[in-house]
Amino acid sequence: MGYTLLELAEVIEVLREKGIDGVIIGSTVLAVTIGAKELEDDVDLFVTSFSPTIEEQKIRDVAKELGWDLGRTGIDTLSIIARKGDKEIIIELYENIYDFYVPSHVINNARRVRISGRRLKLIRIEDYILLKARRGSEFDLEDLRVMRSMISSRELRIDEGYLKKSLLNFPEEDRSLIISRLRSVNFKISV
Repeated sequence: MGYTLLELAEVIEVLREKGIDGVIIGSTVLAVTIGAKELEDDVDLFVTSFSPTIEEQKIRDVAKELGWDLGRTGIDTLSIIARKGDKEIIIELYENIYDFYVPSHVINNARRVRISGRRLKLIRIEDYILLKARRGSEFDLEDLRVMRSMISSRELRIDEGYLKKSLLNFPEEDRSLIISRLRSVNFKISV
């Protein structure tokens, strides 16, 4: 069962009030950017207020206090299964750990969106595209193809100047790989 952007914003606000603050980094970025009315995927939240790995107990305490459940992400960090009425919203909590890495400039350039007075922070769509290209799984490349098609049909707009500027802030060893993957799915990019 899906949930609305307002329901997500309410859950994020509750987490923020309990000390779990962060920036949305996953597919929710695309959904919000294109104005989706209903969301279905889990929400990837890059935690900025503390280390979710080191301070796991804090997350457990918050979930227990709110009557919410816990799970695990693919990289073994905690996720919170929040409830809004009869709906569940899974918030996967991430930080830079192992080979999971979001550059600081991506987090620092996050945009803020207000939903009925509630604030969401999410990375820019251009940075989401770059992160997808850097990771480069078949699933990521397919997502990039879909976004490229959405850009061509004007369903999705990106700031190509910002995309190039952000790319230059990625580690040098990642840049040529990102460019190659973007070109493989018909993004025209030069630096």
